[in-house]
Amino acid sequence: MQIFELNCRLTCRLVLLLIICLFLGACGSSDVSDVERDFSASMTVTDAGETTRDIDVFMNPDCDGDVTTDDPETFTNVSADITIFVSDTGLAIRIGSYTVDFLPLQSPDGTGTLITPPSLSSYPDTMLNSDWIDTGTSSTISGITVMTFDTKTEYRAKQEAAGLVNQVGLYTISVTLSIVDEEGGRFSLVVNEQVTLSFYNNC
Repeated sequence: MQIFELNCRLTCRLVLLLIICLFLGACGSSDVSDVERDFSASMTVTDAGETTRDIDVFMNPDCDGDVTTDDPETFTNVSADITIFVSDTGLAIRIGSYTVDFLPLQSPDGTGTLITPPSLSSYPDTMLNSDWIDTGTSSTISGITVMTFDTKTEYRAKQEAAGLVNQVGLYTISVTLSIVDEEGGRFSLVVNEQVTLSFYNNC
């Protein structure tokens, strides 16, 4: 009789534990799917005034080859336009800040071999404070900086130190947006764009 009661207690506890786990798992998956369903973003990158995925990291100081004229190549920070979409079921949101990470991808070294380009420094939180984006609408945040001269210089220096001056470097620019909704909820939304770093003559 005691063995039967012990088995019953163990069985009941296991069933209860299983129910709790299923409940918690369902709650967790619901939260993730709600965020993915209610908000999304896309990004376009601009370098030297043109929308492009080819980022020029080597500045040509003399476009026409004539030392008596002053005509350097157009050389700028890289900016991005990010469009945020809020679904018909999502709450109104605004963007408070963003961070930028550069994720190196396997890249051709010019000899038929794929190698990973160097790690580049990430950018810390940059304040943005966008306007509210209402339910069922979209908004584009224009001209945020996603790569500065310093990062271009960092890339060149690391490539030169490795003896890979002419190598093409493939990276994912990953922008993490810090979002607050109209009920005070806070979360992050990540948007990515793949780019190529190399010598592109913009003369």
